[in-house]
Amino acid sequence: MRRKSRLQLPLVFLAFLSTTTLHSCHPDDEQGNRAPIDATLIATPESTAKLTVKLEISASVGSSSDTDVQTVSVSGPATIRLSRASKGDGSAELLLFDIALGRAAYSFDFFCLPFFGCKHLDLSLENFHMALTRRVSSVVGSDGPTVFEGGEYFVSADYTLAGFTTGKSASVATTTGHFAGQFGGDDRKASLTDCTLSPQVIRFSSDSLPSGVNSVTMTILSDLENVRFEGPWKAVPIGPDLNHDSVVNEMDLAFVLASWGSTAGDVNGDCVTDALDLALILEAWGE
Repeated sequence: MRRKSRLQLPLVFLAFLSTTTLHSCHPDDEQGNRAPIDATLIATPESTAKLTVKLEISASVGSSSDTDVQTVSVSGPATIRLSRASKGDGSAELLLFDIALGRAAYSFDFFCLPFFGCKHLDLSLENFHMALTRRVSSVVGSDGPTVFEGGEYFVSADYTLAGFTTGKSASVATTTGHFAGQFGGDDRKASLTDCTLSPQVIRFSSDSLPSGVNSVTMTILSDLENVRFEGPWKAVPIGPDLNHDSVVNEMDLAFVLASWGSTAGDVNGDCVTDALDLALILEAWGE
């Protein structure tokens, strides 16, 4: 029978989870910092975003802009690694952020003149993805909020223009900005709500634009009030090099055997030292 651990997992939100105990099998390190945990958060099925899309067009006849708002579905994961020092607020790393926004059609009017009316244009956006290209860190406040500043995101979408000009192509861009939210949850799962995302600016490739159009710039403002991310906590495996001497050898094997049935030699993060951990030691032998 597996022995259940009573060691506390890092309380990354302090007062935020003041009545909840999260459990982990890994003790504090020498500096009093508690072991990290991961939570892979998935947008719940009912999550939606209100997107305000501003389209700016520069053409041979001049420049014009218009704005439309649509509500779209949101799907995709965000993996967050949380840790906390023995004193003070915690820290968090946004390891993965890859969301997809549902298809939507936007309507715009450009170059509006009295008596002559406006030039109409429809924009259809689909296969819209936004993915973090490198991890970014943040402080987690005692009441749960966190802001991941300066993240770099790869944004891609397929678009179709129809109206006074036509065109169909894919747009890709790399943008920077912030992603923020409010942590919540219990001892089994974490949640992230009240999310915000900084405006994303996409400039359509010039070689994809139709004749007579010099440039098209799209600015997307995302209202994520109705987006909720949820997912289970998971202790971060500490790896087969248990004594941190940069090689997996008989020292690590001896430690696993001596810790059999306890949590001390747990390699894979399941809170018990057993045959699974032994197999990982042997698999990584000499590395």
